Amino acid sequence: MVIDKAKKIVLAVGTTMLPVSIAGALFAGSTNLLSPTHASAYTITLNNSNSPELTNGEGTNDIDEKGIIWEYHNASDNNNGHVTLGHQGYFGVTTSGYDYKGIDNIVANFTAGEGAELWLLASYNGSDWNEVCQLTSGKDAIAASGWRYVRFYCWDESNNLVNVESVTLGYSCEGITNTEDIDSARLENVVSVSPEITATEETENISPLGNSTRAIRFTKSGSASTNVVIAFNRQYTVADIAYQKVEFDLKGFVGYDKTIELVNGTAKVGTSISSKQHSSYKITNIQDDWYHIEVPITAFVSLISGYADKDVPAKDIGKKVISGVKLNCGEAIIDNLRISGEQCEMGIFNSPSWKPKVGEFYWFKVSWVGKVHPELVQMTFSDDTLARHIPLSDPNLKNGSPFYIELLGAGSLTITCTVVVGYNRQTIKTVSNTITITE
Repeated sequence: MVIDKAKKIVLAVGTTMLPVSIAGALFAGSTNLLSPTHASAYTITLNNSNSPELTNGEGTNDIDEKGIIWEYHNASDNNNGHVTLGHQGYFGVTTSGYDYKGIDNIVANFTAGEGAELWLLASYNGSDWNEVCQLTSGKDAIAASGWRYVRFYCWDESNNLVNVESVTLGYSCEGITNTEDIDSARLENVVSVSPEITATEETENISPLGNSTRAIRFTKSGSASTNVVIAFNRQYTVADIAYQKVEFDLKGFVGYDKTIELVNGTAKVGTSISSKQHSSYKITNIQDDWYHIEVPITAFVSLISGYADKDVPAKDIGKKVISGVKLNCGEAIIDNLRISGEQCEMGIFNSPSWKPKVGEFYWFKVSWVGKVHPELVQMTFSDDTLARHIPLSDPNLKNGSPFYIELLGAGSLTITCTVVVGYNRQTIKTVSNTITITE
């Protein structure tokens, strides 16, 4: 569907994903709600036939003679495959030449020694790397779609190696700019809006971050609620993005309560996060009434919660589809909407009005970005007589969550949580919150 830039659209929120109205006409809200399997226009395969020449573990490789340069660090020759990686070794696309436009699938075939892991990182500029996922041999890492630079990174704790047999990367050679390719804030991605909201394409007043070329302007015509649903450029599952975040830039007023939800179509997936109630909703002032918003996926939905019969995730929650977000953005411009694995501050999404009771097993609802390492999570208390940290050995923990506390006494308690997160175990985050425990 093509919409002229000079035209505006008026959409109505519905309870199903039926076509929505535009000035009395009907059209399909977004082509991104379906994600059919298709073959990539182009593919590149890294294998034994194009292994790099390495010197002291370092090297570069012009694999397909198209000016795209791969670099290698702490790597060694692999007689039966492309390369072998040691601790914190990696190979990936550099900024020395061109990049891949329209990446749509990546499959790595490899074997790893005990305790060794192969991670996929992605970047839009070749220098700021996002944690995408820990790779499984032979499985498509679709969460890297749209990013122009990729890196395969080895982590291990006992000098074990990752032997990479091959990597196949599919791409389309189509793109706009490096940030626009991963930006879902496009008019054609607007699925629905409240009756008193209009959505138009914005090409002049865009975010000062990145090199965006277009955004979405939402204009109010009344005082009613202002909900909008924007689809991502592709569908995800919860498992795809469980330890990443939603981020976007907003120009408008942020003084009232703003909420954000993950959706499949228009149906909510997980918890609604509030800017007034939850510190997991991060707002950073950029300039000229532009704000950067970040909300970790761990605030919306958890794959590891559960103590006894409480907080247990729904069956197959990791397979639930996420197609977009629902925002009450008001009169605003939205730009640079994307899922990313770049680090941000931890937050809290416990209800501020809830007063837990003595004897309860309390889920300290912290949000973070990146793989969490449960054995490295620490909890400290302002009064050790009021609470204890539930150890990972407790058989009542359903999914190994390190964020449960037993409440032992009444009173005011400040809880401080410190986590080590990320593929390289080098990021340490701390967050505190004070609760009132009642009898």
